Amino acid sequence: MPHPRILVTGSEGRIGRSISGWLQAANGIDLSSGDLSDLVPDFSGYDTVIHLAGSLTEDIDAAEQNQAITFNVLRACRKAGVGKLIWASSVRADEPLIGLPVSWYGASKAAQEAYLRAWVAEVPSRIAVALRFGHFCPGSKPAAEHEILRLTESGLEYWVSRALSHAACGLTIWHATGRHD
Repeated sequence: MPHPRILVTGSEGRIGRSISGWLQAANGIDLSSGDLSDLVPDFSGYDTVIHLAGSLTEDIDAAEQNQAITFNVLRACRKAGVGKLIWASSVRADEPLIGLPVSWYGASKAAQEAYLRAWVAEVPSRIAVALRFGHFCPGSKPAAEHEILRLTESGLEYWVSRALSHAACGLTIWHATGRHD
């Protein structure tokens, strides 16, 4: 059986750069870069989209831009008949539950997960995985109180590989933190 055709958005960001090498070697993927906030891209021919594009900035304008990107990616997946969508979410989507102050970034991630629920509800055979990534910045050391949320490169590969093999229809949310050496 041939490998699914996979497209990665945000391939030039921190996470995109980290996963692109091993994904290309293992699966033969296509990488997408550019501004997705003003256009609906063409995802024709892809079975799976790994969506990593967006802004990490903590303000209302960045949150609005992230929502525009979200809708354009969902429109493109709908138009192209993409069956699986792997989404870069964040542990910040659960800010009130984990004791962090509410931020524009966390609120936008929580909203994006709600839109994913609507996307999978449209077509029951769709698969979406929201990976609530923890702190990921190779070579950096998060504050001690955030160490539990640290995501290592081996952990990143583990969670993305797990999401690629996930076959349950609907939305699945995983807290993608830790190391998996």
